[in-house]
Amino acid sequence: MTSFIAFLEELEQSHQTVELSAAEVERLVSRFGPAVRSIGYRNQQGAVEIPMANITDAVRMLDDANLSETISQLKSPERFADALDRRSASRLIETLARLYLDQFRKRVERFQDSRDPAEADRLWGEITHDLFGA
Repeated sequence: MTSFIAFLEELEQSHQTVELSAAEVERLVSRFGPAVRSIGYRNQQGAVEIPMANITDAVRMLDDANLSETISQLKSPERFADALDRRSASRLIETLARLYLDQFRKRVERFQDSRDPAEADRLWGEITHDLFGA
């Protein structure tokens, strides 16, 4: 049986992602703004890959009522009423963007501070992937 900490470490290191198609990204951008493009790695096709761990963290920050409201807001087509009251979904997107950008910043700082060439190479590969998809 896997321990709780081992499970969390595996989740963190597995880099499992959820992908939003390019069309879904643009639909959400039109409703919630450009922060949608910053919630994960944007690949060359315009899809966004969101780390599962980030989704879990962001959802934990919402209470159950807000999570239900968020799901409803993300699923429904845009209507005037949605435009007036979509705070929960916007908050989730802003949280995901903040988490992803903070992780990127920390990775750059670790790269800059690294004294280990192997670690620096690994971090540089991750940074390059995030910036250029290479």
